[in-house]
Amino acid sequence: MKMGSGDLQVFVGLVRYLLYIFLLNEGTHAVSFLECGKRRPQAMTLIVGGQETIKYEFPWVAAIYTQGTKLCSGTIVSPYHVVTVAHCFTYQNGTTKDQRFIVRVGKHYRDPSANEPSAQERGIKNLNVHKQYRGEDDDGSFDIALLEVDQPFVFSSYVQPVCMDWDSVHEDSIFVDGSEGIVTGWGFVEQNGPRSEVLRKVDVAFWTRRTCYNQLPAFFRDAFFTTDKFCAGYINSSKGICIGDAGAGLVFELDNRYFLGGIAATMMASEEGCESNHYSLYTKISSYLKWLKQIVTANENIAIELKTRINFPQNELGCSLPQHVSFGKFLRVKDQRYTVNQVVPEGSTIKLKCEDKNNEIQLFICAGNQWTNFDKAKCNKPGTCTSLESTQTEEYICTKNGLKISCENPPVGSEAQKKCRHLFSSSDNVYRCENGKWKNAITPCVPECGIKTVSPTTLVIGGGNATVNEYPWVVAIYNLLGYQICGGTIISQNYVLSAFLDQIGTQSL
Repeated sequence: MKMGSGDLQVFVGLVRYLLYIFLLNEGTHAVSFLECGKRRPQAMTLIVGGQETIKYEFPWVAAIYTQGTKLCSGTIVSPYHVVTVAHCFTYQNGTTKDQRFIVRVGKHYRDPSANEPSAQERGIKNLNVHKQYRGEDDDGSFDIALLEVDQPFVFSSYVQPVCMDWDSVHEDSIFVDGSEGIVTGWGFVEQNGPRSEVLRKVDVAFWTRRTCYNQLPAFFRDAFFTTDKFCAGYINSSKGICIGDAGAGLVFELDNRYFLGGIAATMMASEEGCESNHYSLYTKISSYLKWLKQIVTANENIAIELKTRINFPQNELGCSLPQHVSFGKFLRVKDQRYTVNQVVPEGSTIKLKCEDKNNEIQLFICAGNQWTNFDKAKCNKPGTCTSLESTQTEEYICTKNGLKISCENPPVGSEAQKKCRHLFSSSDNVYRCENGKWKNAITPCVPECGIKTVSPTTLVIGGGNATVNEYPWVVAIYNLLGYQICGGTIISQNYVLSAFLDQIGTQSL
């Protein structure tokens, strides 16, 4: 039957209408499609074909909540920033939702109230939705958002940023046809069932634009496969992302580090659930590096913090020339001009020249974005010696001409007496300030070995409770969650002897 122009317009309108039906308002937005003569897939475990992660296996994963409900996932890219998708925070037409959002990191369980000592909660200071994002009613391009939290994350074994390829130097290594990455998220355990209570992971393969174009159904490809997207997953494998995994980061391993390649954005769905037998679309991070970096480094303090923790291009690494110290000034080697706060490249050397010529010239090298041994960059007040501070192991008493004085920069001619505290001793205990230096090198008090602090009068046969602090060499070793995992014995100021615990970093906590 021949179709007239009016009928054709109605038909095209109907097809477009079906393409833009979304199954859920939260999670990865799923494009519904209809194919005749085929059975719909059955409900599947989510993440489809994946498995539960080891606790805190992926420390850069963030969970985003609103009104106590998990909304989307995200990825930590700096101490202050989480990258995710824009459609989590907007209505269908692209306008931002007037809601309060919370970011939680260091989590394994979806439940925001789960008892996880490793978890950290932050509010959102700035919600940066890409200004060209037009909502799910459009083609889904520019689906990216960068969250700035109100307080920086405290990095630990359970909270860490993902690596970012800021200069695209690894682009050709990551985006190879068939190269596998890992995506993590919290999803439904089964269609119309409860959500997954734990973080899950699944391996998915990246595919080039040509491969993707040839494999995606035409209606889905033409409507949503924009230039800022790439596809990942497998055909007819029943593994991939699903509803509830929006914003999840797809990471690729390079030299034992994981780099963020994309963000879970758009997937296909049938009437009954996720279509994991087709590729899904991810927002490509490298398409937005300039935009992301501009926001991340907008604050100078944030930029400095980033350079110490994140893989920025080598030509942007370096150290800031520090402020001069009291009674001394810094100089650049080879008499180069010294400008405070100027960033100099890795390997640069500065020297500290003190007013008192009795102080030796100190050298500091820029290595790993910081000046080596910079805590020792001090100059004595002319005519004085280095300050002596009492600690938990020793106490200093300074005198001059028989009168007690402060041990802070004591003048030439002063004497300092060191008293070691209980269970500590030292070979020398008296020092004299001469010519701006202590005549003898200051030595620390060291612990006495093998002395019990208390002798109990009774002992229960077969063992019993020790008196408090009876055995001062005994050590309790805890993990970062506060659980005591084993014991040890102090054998020096710097060393504790204990048993080897295999895979202590990956055991279930």
